[in-house]
Amino acid sequence: MERRKATGPLAGKYALWALVGGCVALLLLACGGDGDDTDELPAHVAAVFDTAGEFQQEILADGLVEPGEYEKAVLAALQCLDQAGIPHGEPVLTSKGARAPKWRFIVGPYPPESESTAEECQTTYLNAVAAVWSAQEAPSEEELQAVRDEAVRCARERGIEATDYETMIAQIDAMPEGEADAVSECIRAAFTGELED
Repeated sequence: MERRKATGPLAGKYALWALVGGCVALLLLACGGDGDDTDELPAHVAAVFDTAGEFQQEILADGLVEPGEYEKAVLAALQCLDQAGIPHGEPVLTSKGARAPKWRFIVGPYPPESESTAEECQTTYLNAVAAVWSAQEAPSEEELQAVRDEAVRCARERGIEATDYETMIAQIDAMPEGEADAVSECIRAAFTGELED
């Protein structure tokens, strides 16, 4: 899958490709559409168009999120947090393995009464854009299969009998603890790209 390069004010200073979970992309892919049209967003992602506020609807109007638009949404959410006096960490662009590039930042600590404001900033400026971005940048079935094959290869190299990914997953609960831990580690390493190194 072709990855888009980050641009804009955050790219030079904060673009850090690191190992961080990108579960949203995989979750959206698992729950998503029929896969017949790669340019069509899954129905549950298309639904965010109707619920997104004006700021995000402007970004989502063409049905796609460009890297600069995603970054714009992150900056707007951070500015909202700043204006509310809610502390946050620096944004970091992360991607590794089968996970889509994703901006991440820590919000808080903040007093309990600020929780709804913190959530509102992200809901107003970022969440819908991030959901569409994650869905459109999700790995293809071929890319996911390559990652699954890497996990199986890793398990075999550790002496575990694994015929295919689905069977390995189905049998993990019945494996002795050490084998189950090794399989889990192989799966994690495959999906985070650590086995590529």
